[in-house]
Amino acid sequence: MSACPRPDKDVFPSRAVAAAVITKMPRHKRVGLMPYRCRCGQIHIVRRPLVAWRSEP
Repeated sequence: MSACPRPDKDVFPSRAVAAAVITKMPRHKRVGLMPYRCRCGQIHIVRRPLVAWRSEP
């Protein structure tokens, strides 16, 4: 394992624990959140970018 590039993020023992933490958050705060395995080998939570689709005029 390498050093974590984001040591400021919370660390969770597993994806299941991180997912449980997300589900306990208020609905408006958990939109777009998901657990992921960092390159350091630990589990963090990241916010997926929201994609706004535009139709061509």
